[in-house]
Amino acid sequence: MGSKTTGMKNRSVAPSGEDKLSGENNKRGFAVLFSLVYAVCTFTGGIVHVPWGDEAQAWLLARDLTPLALLKQMHYEGSPALWHFILMPFAKTGFPYFTEFVLSWLIATSMVFLFLNYSPFSRLTKLLFIFSYFIFYEYVIIARNYGLSVLLLFLIATVYDRRFKRPFLFAFLVFLLFNTNAHSFGAAAALAAIFIFDGLTMMKNKIAVKTLFFASIIMALGGLAVYFQVRGPVIIPAAITKVKYGPLGAVYRAYKYAFLYNYWRLDHYNTIEAIFIGSLLLTTVLAISRRLQPLFFLLASYASISIIFAFVHHGEPRHYGFFLIFTVFALWISTKYGDAAVIGRTKKLLPDPRVTRGYCMALLNASLAVGIVFFSFYSLGYYKYKFSDSRDMAGYIKRHGLENRIIVAYTSFSGSALLPYLGRKSFWYPDFERYGTFITWNNTEKKFWTRCMTATDVLNRVERKFGRNRDVYLLLSGEIKIGDSARKRLRFVYRDGDKCIKSEEQYSLYEIRRPPEERPAAATFARARND
Repeated sequence: MGSKTTGMKNRSVAPSGEDKLSGENNKRGFAVLFSLVYAVCTFTGGIVHVPWGDEAQAWLLARDLTPLALLKQMHYEGSPALWHFILMPFAKTGFPYFTEFVLSWLIATSMVFLFLNYSPFSRLTKLLFIFSYFIFYEYVIIARNYGLSVLLLFLIATVYDRRFKRPFLFAFLVFLLFNTNAHSFGAAAALAAIFIFDGLTMMKNKIAVKTLFFASIIMALGGLAVYFQVRGPVIIPAAITKVKYGPLGAVYRAYKYAFLYNYWRLDHYNTIEAIFIGSLLLTTVLAISRRLQPLFFLLASYASISIIFAFVHHGEPRHYGFFLIFTVFALWISTKYGDAAVIGRTKKLLPDPRVTRGYCMALLNASLAVGIVFFSFYSLGYYKYKFSDSRDMAGYIKRHGLENRIIVAYTSFSGSALLPYLGRKSFWYPDFERYGTFITWNNTEKKFWTRCMTATDVLNRVERKFGRNRDVYLLLSGEIKIGDSARKRLRFVYRDGDKCIKSEEQYSLYEIRRPPEERPAAATFARARND
């Protein structure tokens, strides 16, 4: 890289052997030190964090389904099962629910070490990146499959120089990347295409036809595995698929959030913001414009997630972060290639990549700094309020011996967030009229998203199912309103008054009243609410 590059390491002068060894030791020490800082800080955050319904869903699927049933279930989840298979041995053998976070934390700490030790960026960029919103919070504290995508991408970038010396390792990593989530599928496909293209151009001297063929088969099998898991139209409720911003608006807001992080102004248009993110996109493309393979990866991966945001699912912050991750990855692997030959007028049209890389990294550093500021303000609310009330309510149920009672949970998805804390208990879901743990997002059960039942509807279904002479408790999520007629049929038991970030997971527990002549003479459970 040229000396004008502000965010990438200057590689213009080859160091001596002794200087190189000293530099490697310094780099390794830097990576170890800040990986430990990152690990301690995020583990502390994980202790404070209360998992919510999405995290519970993955744990319950891994715990309660066989491997074959899990693969079939993925059609309704709309993503592959790699993360669930990682959870499965722990969930099935009785490890505590906190194990899910520990696995996410180990994955995130590993990806941070790889980034700090092996990426070609300046120390400033490295520190800004690992302490920015997505890496410091979204892909580690909230235990989902997205951090796994980042780890695999960074592993691929780390071994990229040796991909033709160890083609099966590279192919296996791409296979796994295919199977992390839908948003990584396009990136994995782009990497497979680049590998095949580079392999064909190098075949004469460096790679055998047979090796290239079998490595390509491994990567193709990764894509096919995803197809067989989620094949058919993925059933996503209309409340999610409706893109009120229009296709281009959905893509714009996703890209804007990836680099500016201002979630509360996500639907507002601001000219300064538009100029900033437009400049970042332009300088990123120009910075790698003479390195065709990284440019192809960037555009192909951008296109794949843009199609999802525009036409399938407008997305949430955890999805938007892939714009940032793909940008960083493309800049990383661009250092593995030389500039492509540029001739004639085209050479005059394209600016010097050393200059554009400098501008690109300056804008990216500014973006990452904004992310740190955003997360600083966000974390104030995060530590002030619980993320979910699930752990507290589950604790109350266990302390008062209600695990063996019939508990009706509405809405089902909100209620299911308690179940990983309650052993093998299942709730009765009135919206589906069945017992269950995890939720199956089929055409019947997507009614959750419409919240079409009132408290009176729930009570009527409970009475039809259990009669009026059973001890039945009703767990209502925070967004469900109780009318006067329903309130007369309920006896309040417990509610934690603290505010939750996930308002739909603020719970109230009631005992369903029996008619007076059917009540036992002994004191009812109303006494428990005074404990």
